[in-house]
Amino acid sequence: FEKAGIDKVPVTWDEYVAAAKKLHSSDVAGNTLCLGGQDAHMSGDWMTRVMGMTKLAPTDDGCFNDANEPVFNSEGQGEHAIERLKEVLQYCPQGVSGFDYPEGQSAIGQGTAAMIISWSDALSGIESGPHAGK
Repeated sequence: FEKAGIDKVPVTWDEYVAAAKKLHSSDVAGNTLCLGGQDAHMSGDWMTRVMGMTKLAPTDDGCFNDANEPVFNSEGQGEHAIERLKEVLQYCPQGVSGFDYPEGQSAIGQGTAAMIISWSDALSGIESGPHAGK
């Protein structure tokens, strides 16, 4: 982040896109996504974008209402989530459309991608790995 002139962790989507652009190079992708493969996490990046744009009641899952009707695009948020992911796709490693959770985590651990949106267990082992702090 320091080398790219980024002085704080991105906290908004626009900041994340800008950081991915600054961090992206021929050696290191600015970010990585988990978009495909057979892992249960394959829809995680899309769903986290949808969930951030969906007005949820305490019992809603963001996909269906109480009548089991789809709501994930009720206000265009499903489509908008896809558009958001497309914004950072150009800053991803080649082949990212087939990445599932293990490939995304490996890209971070091996230093071939600078950022990933995930939860803290995605970083387990990275602190003691060869790319710690890089």
